[in-house]
Amino acid sequence: MSRHPAPEELLLDYAAGALAQGPALAVALHVALDADARRTVERLGALGGALMESSEEAAVDEAALQRTLARLDGIAVEPRPAPYVPRPGFEWAPAPLAHRIGAEAKWRRVLGGFEEIRLRLPHAQKRQE
Repeated sequence: MSRHPAPEELLLDYAAGALAQGPALAVALHVALDADARRTVERLGALGGALMESSEEAAVDEAALQRTLARLDGIAVEPRPAPYVPRPGFEWAPAPLAHRIGAEAKWRRVLGGFEEIRLRLPHAQKRQE
């Protein structure tokens, strides 16, 4: 259990997929390392599924559905990634973090003797260095 539990509102946003990639990664790491947070996220996910199952079905606009399906046909499907094998030296990293450490990633010393490593966040804005 963490000495600094995540607020339930934050875990709810995470479980619902409503967080931006950076905050979602931070919460995913917390959830991977904190059993209480992991149980909360599992309960919230189950609750969300139960609410969806119990809600009334909405009427579907058939034309809108067909337009949406036609748009989806034009989107390329990415191949399934190869199974993850941790990079040597990064076996300690929890899965949500380990998946973001690219082959080109290197530790570098920054202010005050701290070290940092750049992570891959797909669709993230590239910043100028």
